[in-house]
Amino acid sequence: MNALISAGFLVKAVKELHSEVGSLSSHNWWYKSCEEAEKDNHKKHDWRQNPWAALPQWLSICVQKTVG
Repeated sequence: MNALISAGFLVKAVKELHSEVGSLSSHNWWYKSCEEAEKDNHKKHDWRQNPWAALPQWLSICVQKTVG
């Protein structure tokens, strides 16, 4: 994000994408295969059972190039 700001971009929004079963961001993130996830009932996506799941997996940054 610092590189974007240094290059003259204005950060308009930042979105955190979390571990959620069925979302594009959860695709085998915690598991080696879909079968392993299903066998575990996707427990690793639950932050109460896996504290790492509370952290965002990805950040989506919306920027605008400033004039000047």
